[in-house]
Amino acid sequence: MKKLILNIVFIIILIFPFHLQSAGLKAKLAKVLIENLQPGKTYDLTSQAHLPFEVQNTSKTKAMVTITPSVPERKIEKGFEPIPDLSWVKLSKSNFELTPGESAISDIIITVPDDEKYLGKKYQLDINSVGNSVSKNLLTFNVELVSRILFTVAPVKKATDDKVNLNFNVSPLTMEVKDVKTGTKIALGDLGYKLILENLNEESFEFEIKSLNPARTLIRIPEGFQPVADPDILSFSETRVKLDQKEKKYIHLFLDIPDTEEYKGKDLIFVIAVNVKNQGVHGTQYVKLLVSTGQ
Repeated sequence: MKKLILNIVFIIILIFPFHLQSAGLKAKLAKVLIENLQPGKTYDLTSQAHLPFEVQNTSKTKAMVTITPSVPERKIEKGFEPIPDLSWVKLSKSNFELTPGESAISDIIITVPDDEKYLGKKYQLDINSVGNSVSKNLLTFNVELVSRILFTVAPVKKATDDKVNLNFNVSPLTMEVKDVKTGTKIALGDLGYKLILENLNEESFEFEIKSLNPARTLIRIPEGFQPVADPDILSFSETRVKLDQKEKKYIHLFLDIPDTEEYKGKDLIFVIAVNVKNQGVHGTQYVKLLVSTGQ
């Protein structure tokens, strides 16, 4: 059976993870990784993965917003190459007139041609969001955001399709904890930090929660922060959770940072991965945990 793996990667660019923002314009998706697409198949990120592309006019004036796919010419992710042809990509709608604060949604639809020469390839697609707004003194302001869609083509062609449904929420997407003591196990719940996992579907889902080495993910590491490679430093009250339809659960986090010079007085980043395990689909949402330790 074919497996579609979709990893949602949240990036901090001027605001909290999960958004890109520039003056007057905000896009919901910053970077998305989709793995094991099948040649000859079509994938709608909205209906199949619950990932609509959403833009919002954050200015105080009306804005004309245009969304277009593009072949990346710079800032190409390591190991990926530009998408060969934009005919692979369709948007359900590209042009919007948005009032202040208004949002618009477009579906991103990707079709890989039915040709075995694409098997095992890794591609990058850029989605450009351009906003043009006019102020009261008739000056036009232009802003542009670039979101990245990374996808891989499966190494082996399969004839069947699995159901794709990744409609679940993890929050918060970033936690920042300061003045953490080393050499003692700390329950972050005592400091007001818990992970909230919510199944938004009409069927039960099974999830796996684990700590990852941030350097081995597509997560952007903030300047000045040291990635923590040892996953055992961060632990959880549960690592496998089954949620019934519409069920929500709180996951408790525990830090046990060694009392060594490697960790004292440092800014550390941990990455939490929450994976959905059932339906033959493996979806991941990443959460950043930023920790500052005392001397």
